[in-house]
Amino acid sequence: MKMSILKQKIAKLPPNPGVYTFFDDKRRILYIGKATNLNSRVGSYFTPRSLPLIRGEGAGWRPIEAMIHKVADIKIQETDSVLEALILESNLIKKFQPKYNVDSKDDKSFCYVVITKEDFSRVLILRETELEKTDVIASEAKQ
Repeated sequence: MKMSILKQKIAKLPPNPGVYTFFDDKRRILYIGKATNLNSRVGSYFTPRSLPLIRGEGAGWRPIEAMIHKVADIKIQETDSVLEALILESNLIKKFQPKYNVDSKDDKSFCYVVITKEDFSRVLILRETELEKTDVIASEAKQ
């Protein structure tokens, strides 16, 4: 799919939570991500500001940006909540093991369901490595 067609497709994405999947021209899954706003998040990969990062320039470059030029199609799954998107994303990554989801492939650490210490507490699912960065009221480990 040409970049102009991808951008048209992105412009029509809803501003709702969900999971997006990037495919290459052979329909292989490149990347699975979650979003609180699908239109904004997916669109952020294809903005002119991202182009230097895609070419591997600048301090903010990451391998995920190098993957963007391989994207031939995008599919989304809307969810009713951000938490539902987080769980769906995790399940899909475990099932398909996309090449560019390197951060989520490591199953060596436990996942924790946590409640944050904030004025408006949030329920999050975090890996053990992320746990120490978060002010937590309670947690429960799940493998």
